[in-house]
Amino acid sequence: MSVDTITEMARAGSLRLQADQFADPVVSGVLTTYLGSELKFLESLEPEPTAESVTVRGRCAVPGLGLEPCPAVAEFLRADAQDGTVTGFVLTVDAPQWRLPQPFPTHDLSPLRELGAQSPVVVLHAVPATKKEAGQDRPPAVSGARWERSDITEPVLFLASMRDGVLTASAGFPDGLALPALEHLGHLPGCTGAEALSERFPAEWRNCLVSVRPTLREVTVSCSSDGKQVSGELEIDLAPRWPLPEGVTLGAVRARIAVDPTARKEAKKAEETEETAEAEKTEETKEAGKAEETEETEEAEEFEEKKDWLSVTLTGNLTAYSLSSAVTVALPSMTAKGVLTHNSGFFEHMASDLRKDTNGELSFQYDLQKGTYDITGKLSAAQKIAGVHVANVTVKAVGDGDRKREFTLEGRLTVGKTEIKATAKRSQKAESWTLTAEAENIAFRDISAWAEQTMGSGLPASLTELTLQKLSFRVVSTAEERTFDAKATAEFPLTADLRTTVEIAEMKITAKGKTSEVSAKGFFALGHADAESPLMKFELVADRDPKSTSWTATSILGRGITLSQALAPLLPANAQPTAGLPDLLPPLKKLSMRYTAPKATDRTAPGTAEASASLVLTAETPQEARAVLVVTG
Repeated sequence: MSVDTITEMARAGSLRLQADQFADPVVSGVLTTYLGSELKFLESLEPEPTAESVTVRGRCAVPGLGLEPCPAVAEFLRADAQDGTVTGFVLTVDAPQWRLPQPFPTHDLSPLRELGAQSPVVVLHAVPATKKEAGQDRPPAVSGARWERSDITEPVLFLASMRDGVLTASAGFPDGLALPALEHLGHLPGCTGAEALSERFPAEWRNCLVSVRPTLREVTVSCSSDGKQVSGELEIDLAPRWPLPEGVTLGAVRARIAVDPTARKEAKKAEETEETAEAEKTEETKEAGKAEETEETEEAEEFEEKKDWLSVTLTGNLTAYSLSSAVTVALPSMTAKGVLTHNSGFFEHMASDLRKDTNGELSFQYDLQKGTYDITGKLSAAQKIAGVHVANVTVKAVGDGDRKREFTLEGRLTVGKTEIKATAKRSQKAESWTLTAEAENIAFRDISAWAEQTMGSGLPASLTELTLQKLSFRVVSTAEERTFDAKATAEFPLTADLRTTVEIAEMKITAKGKTSEVSAKGFFALGHADAESPLMKFELVADRDPKSTSWTATSILGRGITLSQALAPLLPANAQPTAGLPDLLPPLKKLSMRYTAPKATDRTAPGTAEASASLVLTAETPQEARAVLVVTG
């Protein structure tokens, strides 16, 4: 069966199609079940062909709806623009009563009549299921009603369904149905009061709504079985573009409106009651009224919730300072929420040096009134930030347009076998990264190896034997250089018998191009704050060559400290390094240490058990006299 054949039959007034003329079981099944195996138009107007179909209007015989032919519209669908074969049809028939007999849906459609619908209808879908619709339960027959108004250019066809005693009727307009103004929204069935849409917008936005010519996309009406509870939902196109501050656009603006006329009536009634009660107050009852004021306020607040009979949600495409996202806008707060996709411009706006293919679930929130945004989420892959490999990256970004931006990433980096939490912040002015991290109980050799891999240079080898009890470090990356700056606390094995705590105030690597500078400084204390073993504070400086295994520490001593007192904390209790020296050796002014750790090659060479650190002590007096002591082991 071809479109051309149907067109000729309709023009001749003899359009009759049999069930066996259609091979598809869906099409032939509809003909058999609802039309007595034959589609028969007794009267027809001039057919209306298009590239996709041909439409025939007239009167159709429907046995289940009575003997009289019913007004009907049939749309016959063609396979494609080149192939004129008819694949199926959609038949819309005006029914003679508001409750249809079987085999048609037997819903009571009279509540729709109360809302202004002019005629009950039944729609037969004799169309083969597409691949997308395979497995879906699509009813072949749907009842509904036709609704017309003089201010709307074409009739609105509502299709109905019944669930849990609630009748729901909906009408959709794929091409849109133009309405003269927002006030006409309230004329749609079940949508009384929808014209109050503008009241849900901030005051400064309402002027924009005056010139809006809404385009209706969908209307849904729900009625209780007794017809007393009615609600409606509308979806409309508001504007192709919404006026916003410079640098921000909101396009394809669509509004989803939910209306509860029953709650609206209750809210109005309560408002009138409240106004009447207010008017009846007199001067004599003012004092008594104060006691009642709190109670009335609570009632008003409770009532305010009931009064929310109209809710509005906007959707659109937001572009803000190179960021773009499909968003949902809450009213009246005008807060837009969406998800940034891989092509949203996020990395170009926040940090162009990050990988562009690692967008994850990034939630986007934008305040349309304040012009501020908030982005949170997790990236789908690791990033290299300030030259540091960071995994499991989460994002936190806030901004005020291009004037102010704060961009923070958090993730995990690996030092040795330990995972460390790291935080990286982006500087807008300098276009630089600052990465910070903290850890506990990290081997110095591990952080040095990590620094060599990341910065191109390790840390001083003289500190290799340390275990850093507490470590905090920062990596700053700019266009000119990268720096590693750390602080740590560690237990320091000066000799086999002596351990102390060292505070490393500075461990720094500065990398410019292929060159690096390394430094490490700190301090530690020996002795006790008493006369026998005075407290000595040493300033430690590691050799600048990161391969050097030596460092130097110096302490400027107070008055009255003898050589024996100065050396006592450094030596075993039975040692007597000053025995035999003159009793008149003057007090010391400075004590210096030169520490040399065993090299890695010494530890692997034969005789490893004898490889040990050495400590050279130099004591100076005010008269420039010196005593040198070498301690090994």
